[in-house]
Order: sequence, then C-alpha cells, then structure tokens
Amino acid sequence: MHTGFAISIAWPETLCKQAGAWYDSIMDLLGFSKNNYYKVGHSAVVLIEIETGNCYYFDFGRYHAPFGQGRVRDVETDHDLQIYTQAQVSILRNELLNFKEILLELTENK
Repeated sequence: MHTGFAISIAWPETLCKQAGAWYDSIMDLLGFSKNNYYKVGHSAVVLIEIETGNCYYFDFGRYHAPFGQGRVRDVETDHDLQIYTQAQVSILRNELLNFKEILLELTENK
C-alpha cells in the first residue's frame, strides 16, 4: 500500500539561464540559446500525504545559488511555496478528489 500521491508539473516554455558550462558557446552558435538563456522548461513535484492531506511542493534550479550550482526549493527554504489546499483523498478508490483545486492554487501562486 502506498502512503501518498505525487503530482508532476511542467512548464515547457520556461527560460533557464546558461550554466556557464563549456558547451554554452557552442549552443549559442547552433541557436539553442539566446541572450544567455535556454528554452528548456521547468518542472516540479507536489508530494501529498494521504493521512493528513498535506501537500508539499519541491523543485530544483539555480535560484539564488552559487554560480554553476543549484538547489532544491520547498516551503522550508521558500515560504511562498506553501500549499494551503488540503488534499481530499478517497482511500477506497485510491483517488485524489480535488486535483484541480490543488493545481489552481499552484497556478495562482506567482
């Protein structure tokens, strides 16, 4: 028996700063990057505890990290990532009942 749910989220149009790697100049020449940014998208995961209904957002990126490094963001490191919507779960049907409500809160959180 599992103890939770995971919602994977993607923003395919998100721009990402170049990492400062050896291949950046090659990517510029080939047209894969523009103005020091790649169009590589971004992703995150929301983990949901069945027992409590608590939702936890996690992502990874180079947000306020040393050059060439990244970090995991969550509510402990970035308080604006708090998800206030409590998940409603049907244990009998193994189903998340308010999936759209959780996504709506994420959409409204800039």
